[in-house]
Amino acid sequence: MKSSNTQQWMQEFEDECKLFKIGEDKDKIEIFRLLQEKLCLDWYGSMLIKLSIKSRWETWKENFIETYSNRGWSHIRYTMTFRFQAGSFLEYAVKKERLLLEVQKYIDRDTLIDLIAIGLPNFVMDRIDRDALQEVKDLYNEVGRLEHLVKKKDQWKGKCQEQN
Repeated sequence: MKSSNTQQWMQEFEDECKLFKIGEDKDKIEIFRLLQEKLCLDWYGSMLIKLSIKSRWETWKENFIETYSNRGWSHIRYTMTFRFQAGSFLEYAVKKERLLLEVQKYIDRDTLIDLIAIGLPNFVMDRIDRDALQEVKDLYNEVGRLEHLVKKKDQWKGKCQEQN
């Protein structure tokens, strides 16, 4: 499971099952195993022993959501405070967008752009015309255009450290 929003992930899984006409509970349970990572595979093995492959899909679904849903604030806090630290501005922006959408799939476009941009350094934000951003891809284009500033900042830091 790659998403931190368990219910969203489960809904997407069920939508895919409908798309591919997978309706039998046993088939869903077997396919579900193929999409799990290490931690979830241990859970799957336990459920297989407790419930068996012949049990109802709804029971598996409810148990999975109950086990893996984030009920606290830690994932929200991490997402909202996630800021650019080092590396590529574009990589930061893409990761921040993913985190935000995992927390709130139906966030409006302007808020999404603002929350991504606010984690950029001020010297980068100040070079972006907020009014020109119609879509997140426009922000991506702008931060991509400003990638050279990361190198300049690193070079400037290195020179300052050499002088000290």
